[in-house]
Amino acid sequence: MTIPSVCRFASLALVVGLCGFLLAQERPAVAFEGTPTVSDVSGKRVKLYSGEEDRKAAERVEAGKILGSKVTGHNSRRVRIDFNGKAYWVDAYKVRTNPPLSLKEVPVGCDNLAMSSNANSYSTARGSGKSGGCN
Repeated sequence: MTIPSVCRFASLALVVGLCGFLLAQERPAVAFEGTPTVSDVSGKRVKLYSGEEDRKAAERVEAGKILGSKVTGHNSRRVRIDFNGKAYWVDAYKVRTNPPLSLKEVPVGCDNLAMSSNANSYSTARGSGKSGGCN
């Protein structure tokens, strides 16, 4: 082999190697876009509610224990997670998810709505109306 052909072969191998490296880096992000999970929790303890409208917590657990829990649903105020094989609701302002959820959905039939935000950039719709899920 001559020096120019060795250089061409080396540059081709470098390009193929870089493409393979970039594709390998992209795969985990694409595979992760499925089910959202809890990625961060504020505070030391978290209240877990049995229902989305409950005012009294069913359980209180350490914040780190719900990290990685799958998110199975949400409304404008709370996020439903699977924790220890059961479905619980957590206040939306207490958790961050990956990928982030859009909590700006306004229930149908609500009047006099006010949107409020918190440090996590989540918005909560509150209002009054004939619909039971206005706040």
